[in-house]
Amino acid sequence: MAMAGLRTAKYQLPEWHRRNAGVCCEALRAGERAERGRAEAAQLVKHAAASAQRAQQRSKATLGQRLQDVHFWRMELQKEIMELDAETKLLAAQKLRLERALDATEVPYAVVVDNLDCRERRQPPDLVIDEVERQLLKRLHTQILGRVQPRQHFQGGAGEAGVGAAALADQQRHPRRVRGPARAARRHRRGLQRALQGAGRGQAAPGAAPGADPEGYWGGGSQHCKPEKSHQGEGSSPEGGSHQALRPILPAQRRALQG
Repeated sequence: MAMAGLRTAKYQLPEWHRRNAGVCCEALRAGERAERGRAEAAQLVKHAAASAQRAQQRSKATLGQRLQDVHFWRMELQKEIMELDAETKLLAAQKLRLERALDATEVPYAVVVDNLDCRERRQPPDLVIDEVERQLLKRLHTQILGRVQPRQHFQGGAGEAGVGAAALADQQRHPRRVRGPARAARRHRRGLQRALQGAGRGQAAPGAAPGADPEGYWGGGSQHCKPEKSHQGEGSSPEGGSHQALRPILPAQRRALQG
């Protein structure tokens, strides 16, 4: 009677069956969840592997294309460099030829100005403007343009190299503004020297100062003009005997006379 109404720790048979059924159901549900997790993990692994493979293939193809582009452009640049080098050498050779041709105009230019100088020192009966003097002025114009334009082309002295050409144009428009063609020639020479010095090529002969007289052409008229036989009693004419009164002496002849 003392134990009446107390519950023991043991399950009754129906309770045990219910408890066991609940544990089995929970285990089945956990197993199903685990299987679903494994299936999803396998699918994710396959998807990640496929994505990595595709990315690797794209990267490999892009890298190969970039390598081909780099090789192609490197070859193109090498070709361009070779062509530019050949063109530069050709232009340098052409520049050297033009500079030599330009240097070859030094003597004709000096001879023309020397002749004009000699004609200016004539005495009044022979001091005329004839066809020879006009041809000398034309020759001087051609020589100055031939000397200025190549230097202007090579060295870009367009502003300063136009001094000689502007002086020539002014003398052609107003031929009486200067007293004598030789003075005009000297004025053109000074403008040309300023233009050449401004263009970067204003040096004179080796051993001479800039702007100095090459071979003594520009100073001391007594050295580069040699008076010959006087024709005062013969009545020299402007076209005939006037050109025999004074004759320009070339540098080689002057050196021979001085030696």
